[in-house]
Amino acid sequence: MFWKLVRNTRGLSKQPRLNAIRDENGCILNDGVLSLKRWKEYFESEFMSEEKCELNEIEIPKEDERDREISIDEIMKAMKSMKVGKAAGYDRVSLEMLRAGEDVVAGLLYTLFNLCWELKRVPGDWCKAVIVPIYKGKESQQDCKNYRGISLLSIVGKLYAKVLIERIMKETDEKIWDVQAGFRKGMGCTDQVFSMRMIAEKFLAKNQKVFCAFMDLEKAYDRVDRDVLWQTLNAFRLSAGLIQALKPLYRDSSACVRINGVYSDWFGIHKGVRQGCVASPWLFNLFMDSCLENLKVEECGLRMGELTVKCFLYADDQVILASSAAELQMMVTLMNRSLKERGMKVNASKTKVMVFERDESKTVCEIRIEGELIEQVDEFVYLGCVFSRDGRYDKDIERRVNAGNKVNGALHSIVKSQNMSKKARMAIHSAVLVPTLTYGSESWLWQKKHESGINAVEMRSLRSMLGLNLSDRVRNCVIKEECGLQDDAVTRIKKGMLRWFGHVERMNEERLTKQIFVAEVNGRVGQGHPRRKFVDQIGDILKMGQIKSTLNRRACMRRYMDVEEAREVCQDRAKWKSVVSAYPSG
Repeated sequence: MFWKLVRNTRGLSKQPRLNAIRDENGCILNDGVLSLKRWKEYFESEFMSEEKCELNEIEIPKEDERDREISIDEIMKAMKSMKVGKAAGYDRVSLEMLRAGEDVVAGLLYTLFNLCWELKRVPGDWCKAVIVPIYKGKESQQDCKNYRGISLLSIVGKLYAKVLIERIMKETDEKIWDVQAGFRKGMGCTDQVFSMRMIAEKFLAKNQKVFCAFMDLEKAYDRVDRDVLWQTLNAFRLSAGLIQALKPLYRDSSACVRINGVYSDWFGIHKGVRQGCVASPWLFNLFMDSCLENLKVEECGLRMGELTVKCFLYADDQVILASSAAELQMMVTLMNRSLKERGMKVNASKTKVMVFERDESKTVCEIRIEGELIEQVDEFVYLGCVFSRDGRYDKDIERRVNAGNKVNGALHSIVKSQNMSKKARMAIHSAVLVPTLTYGSESWLWQKKHESGINAVEMRSLRSMLGLNLSDRVRNCVIKEECGLQDDAVTRIKKGMLRWFGHVERMNEERLTKQIFVAEVNGRVGQGHPRRKFVDQIGDILKMGQIKSTLNRRACMRRYMDVEEAREVCQDRAKWKSVVSAYPSG
């Protein structure tokens, strides 16, 4: 929404003509009726069920005591957790309407939801999706394939699904393999990025190679076989009542396409998790966990002492890790077979292979998926961060700097406007530019040149806000003071690294991220000057900030805090928070 407003303000927003679309033969359709029919046929073919997948049947659990009625508290919690400002579905009921009714609406929903729970049926409108095509921003605007279908669902139906999925999450969260970090409480992209970086750091320090396959799934959420999904839920030993309550949302699901306010005919949707449904991300997590069953039991992966790491997942983004090319080929073949059995398809053209290594000579790693050779790359963008084969961070930091320059260019005409207050400009700076510059910085290993690049981008933004340029020769400290900037981007990065260090140190010992952080790789340290480690960076930050030691001066000759002391201090969250907050700016 923010960037849409920016494009509108700059006069760059050009909405594609959804009525001018090509048919399957490549001919342009300018007639509204024919275009709408074409859109309907395209999305109908996307959700058309293919051949059924055959897996071993699992005994369905019988009725049990977990099948209690839905409570008012569950409904109120679901209503408060859902975000406002979302478009209403076919029934045109918005979340704002429901919240305005407060206890009265909650009471009505209590009666309705429990009726649905008892009958194992739902109103027809809950199963209807209105698909709105959104241009992806790439390639021809006249090709349906270059549009993403956004499904608008009934808000009341999403509330019901939210109540059900909360129960499912409560029962299954601890059962999911901890390599999955997508949509899990207390976990995110940072965990996976940090874990990957720690693996590269530890293995390269011992001059050992890490073989990686970044596997891409074709339309992952839309290809989920629903029969396999129900079998997966049964395998997690969910109650029969809970599974049967969820099924009606899928049993009679249908959709239509809306173009310029006109609706197409309705068509059935027979595969995939429901796009736009609050339950879909977690259901997909459970589905993907079932795809990993064969990989779990196979003796393969990276050995880090007693720990073995085989893969990482964030929803459908997955990376397979191995100690040799032959082992990686075996693991990729195993994973591909498991996915194929469940109706999924690996996109071989977008799947990439990379080898972390210190040697200048590149190790050839030939990996094939069903006979097709997978491209080997020297760098790969995983979860928004660049991973280079040499394990260094230059490319990732360079990408952040370039992204920051693009943000500056896009916002230049906005922030220099005299109609905007300084407070509003700084709010945009903090909410848009700084997160762009600092994404993934929690575990960077950087040098002075990297710090200079980030500083240059931020100062360019601040000068733009004040209507200044380099020729005005105004000192940076004066500009920061004029803008009221307390912490610059570099200071925020340092604080973010300290904050993340404390978070990892406080993690439960069973968390995979913590296990990788403390694990040691067998072998001798490679020749040459030893590489800097993440903990070395933390030590440098503490030293640069001159964080005073909390130990008794008589018992310790150190004046400033070191990493070992920081490990102890950060166990007290409040105490470590005060240490991070007190870190000096600039």
